[in-house]
Amino acid sequence: MSDIPLFPLNVVLMPGAPLPLHIFEERYKQMVNECLEQEDEFGMVFADESGTREVGCTAKIVELVEKMLDLAKVTPNDLVMDLGSGDGRNIIAAAKRGARSIGVEYNADMVELSKRNAANTPNTASS
Repeated sequence: MSDIPLFPLNVVLMPGAPLPLHIFEERYKQMVNECLEQEDEFGMVFADESGTREVGCTAKIVELVEKMLDLAKVTPNDLVMDLGSGDGRNIIAAAKRGARSIGVEYNADMVELSKRNAANTPNTASS
């Protein structure tokens, strides 16, 4: 059995369900970069004030919104368009950087979710 990096977190990862995370600690940023470079998984274990559990699961990174915006060098002078914008995470992240952002989504439920997400995010507006 090989060793994998562990990410203790006060949340349970559900099979097949995405879990948006904002990674801010340097050691976990390094872990994410290594997992991306090696196209590898990492372990998630539940941790709270009682301690870290002995059983967890593996997870794989499937989306990196901020890294994508960094690679595109998005600035407040840019217009970001997302066709099939889903829950709006890409355009919301771009708007938080000051860029003008437009999402196009045909699924009415996702449009409403995107609007709610934008409304709950400081410095963004939905229409």
